[in-house]
Amino acid sequence: MEEVKDDLDIFQSDDLDFVGEEVLGDFGDVKFEISEPHIKVDSKAFLGFLNVAKNIVSFSGRDLISRSILFEVEGSDLVCSVTDFDVYLRYKIPLMNQENMLSDSFVIPMSTLKNVIRGVPSSFIILKVDDSYKVKLAFGDLVLENLNCDVTKFKLEGHKFEKKKSFLFSDFGAAVASLSQIVTASAQPSDRRVMVRDDAAYCTYLWSLVKYQGDFSEMELKIKDMKVVKALSAVYSDEVSHFISSDSEKVKRDKLEGDNFSFIFLRNVGELPSLFGGLMEEVMSAPSAFVDSVQLSRMVSIASDLPYSIGKILFNFNEFGVKAVLRTKKGDNEFSFSSSDHGEPIKEDVVIQAKMLRNVLRPMSEGILNLMVSEKGIGLKTEKLSLVVYQGS
Repeated sequence: MEEVKDDLDIFQSDDLDFVGEEVLGDFGDVKFEISEPHIKVDSKAFLGFLNVAKNIVSFSGRDLISRSILFEVEGSDLVCSVTDFDVYLRYKIPLMNQENMLSDSFVIPMSTLKNVIRGVPSSFIILKVDDSYKVKLAFGDLVLENLNCDVTKFKLEGHKFEKKKSFLFSDFGAAVASLSQIVTASAQPSDRRVMVRDDAAYCTYLWSLVKYQGDFSEMELKIKDMKVVKALSAVYSDEVSHFISSDSEKVKRDKLEGDNFSFIFLRNVGELPSLFGGLMEEVMSAPSAFVDSVQLSRMVSIASDLPYSIGKILFNFNEFGVKAVLRTKKGDNEFSFSSSDHGEPIKEDVVIQAKMLRNVLRPMSEGILNLMVSEKGIGLKTEKLSLVVYQGS
């Protein structure tokens, strides 16, 4: 299946904008007398699901299932399912009604729901009148298109999984959100992934290596997977369990399961680049100084606007702390980042390409950074993130 384009947020355009709660109309809790079978959930909770599902569904093509949402009732929950046949999402939303329950399974196109969400009151209600499904809007009822398709295809039936471990999803979401800022800037397929291990998450970008420390589980996320994890972490922060396909399954998959969702995606775990164990450790153990991330980011931004051939920054230590030389057509411009504790100057300045450094600095835009300078490159470190840019840039 074709991946959702990572550089286009389909709901950020003028006619498809439902991301925050502000897109819901301020209609309050409109009182309805409903005698027909229906489902009723909190509109904000349903919007949270839509913001996850938008990263999976397709808004073009002929396949009905990949463009739609399956609605089912299980106990006291509404269960919404979407798939593109690469990934599968099941998401539970607590029901607000226990009487006149609509027990049908039905399929509604996502394109319909993204158009009506602005008109719902504080409760999202779908009811069945005769053979028609309708959504309750603040100003009346709207008939929904119910697609006649095989609902079993929304689920990965019969696939066997084995549990690996559990971890805190808020930490995992923070790691993915940080690293995805770097990964989505890359044009190289090998860099467009996050490699997760038990003790850290990793990514690469050209001549740079990035590591996010944490307690996770071994898996690998592609762009689409990252988008789903980021959206899920915005509405769920508790513990999740990680499962992988049993040995008997030919197609290997990962499953992340929380209290109200399960997300299944293709498994493809490769070897970490050897540089993470060699060069990264060497640079991160080099002499260092503390610098202000805002000042560094501003200087890098200025340098990155220069032509590639001269848009470079030279790093070294000096008597004040860290020396940074901005190279331009008019000559070299030297700046200093003051630090009371810093290393001794090395023999030659370390030359780093500014445009690349700007991209990898994205998740380090606030606070104080520990900056290492070695003959191989520079390192940057926060409490969770470690970054190495080596002089090959």
